[in-house]
Amino acid sequence: MHGPSHPLVAQVDNALAVALYRDGRRDEALEAFDRAIAGFEGALGPEHPQLGRVYNNLGNYWMAAGAYDQAYEQLQHSAQINAANYPPDHPSHGTAHHNLALVARAQGDRHKALRHLEQSEQVRSTRLGDQHPNVLRVRSLRAGVLSDIGREYEAVALMREVLRSQISVLGPTHHETFDTIFSLAESLVGMGESAEGVTLAEDGIASARTHMAGSDELGRWLVVMARIYRDVERTEDAESAVSGALELLRFDSGESSPILSQAHLVRGGLALDRGDASAAEASFTIALQIIEGMFGVEHGRVAWPLRQRASARLAADDRVGARTDLERALRVADGYGGPPLQPPSIRFELAQVLPPDESDRAAALCEQARENLRQIRAEGSSNIVSEADALEQAMARWRKGVAAKVSAP
Repeated sequence: MHGPSHPLVAQVDNALAVALYRDGRRDEALEAFDRAIAGFEGALGPEHPQLGRVYNNLGNYWMAAGAYDQAYEQLQHSAQINAANYPPDHPSHGTAHHNLALVARAQGDRHKALRHLEQSEQVRSTRLGDQHPNVLRVRSLRAGVLSDIGREYEAVALMREVLRSQISVLGPTHHETFDTIFSLAESLVGMGESAEGVTLAEDGIASARTHMAGSDELGRWLVVMARIYRDVERTEDAESAVSGALELLRFDSGESSPILSQAHLVRGGLALDRGDASAAEASFTIALQIIEGMFGVEHGRVAWPLRQRASARLAADDRVGARTDLERALRVADGYGGPPLQPPSIRFELAQVLPPDESDRAAALCEQARENLRQIRAEGSSNIVSEADALEQAMARWRKGVAAKVSAP
């Protein structure tokens, strides 16, 4: 009979913990993880590779729960144990940096995520070769992060390269191939290459309907399709796509799904486009509640649905409600590694809803926004620089209009 500190007992507890959290029994899973850690530490010491595996699984547990700070801490502990036990090109390092990148991106720290992905790709390509599915997976994620931080041209070039390899290695109907298709299509539309982007997405969704019918994955891609259709002003197609997505998105976690929040954001945007501010506000509020439930009310991710709800409130002439949302959006966005243009955009949006007797603060917000834009330009991403120029020009026109009103007799 083995005691609780025997490594075999700890190994069973680790496997049990994984099975329990996959079954949704989170409290029991956490207890089993604690027993596994105590058992391995007692029997093998705090730096044994077995503990690295437990901390990796525990990090995945916290990530599934949406507790990204705890997830990053546990995964980092796993990586440190791996570093103490394995050579630099060991596969465990590639896995550790890949998982850390996923968490860092979810936290909103895209630059940290990019560093982890670069390290993961270096290890995996050395061990597995450039065309291995695990290497392609890392490259696809890296392209997504490059897009997140405004390096769109680099992202699209990398997505094209990855897609060609995935079609060859995984096949044209693999779910990871579809992921890249829709990421590339949306990026192309965002860059103004609408014809190519829409065609790619429509071909992809037709194939996905055949090969992935009824799946949550199809629901996820329909959300992307809806965003693309809205961007190119095909409203009826966008409405149909988002309705189809909401019918398919039935996750074990209920309403706690970022992709479900995105579906409601698209639905709200479409309502705003047709002039239904009340329906738009309702959809944006649902999206906000989902994100708050997953990440907390002060997380940087809530800034985007707050901005969208502010636009709906402005459309309903609720300037006080819009200001409340934008004040909070600015508070949570500052210091959060989200889209680079978000903080200056919020500052400008907030400046425009302030009453005339707060003109000094409005001017200060615009100056702070210009400073944000100077920092963005210093990073040198050409497509972001052009967007920064457009935002600064819009601020200049608005300030000129305000000054004209003030000086008018």
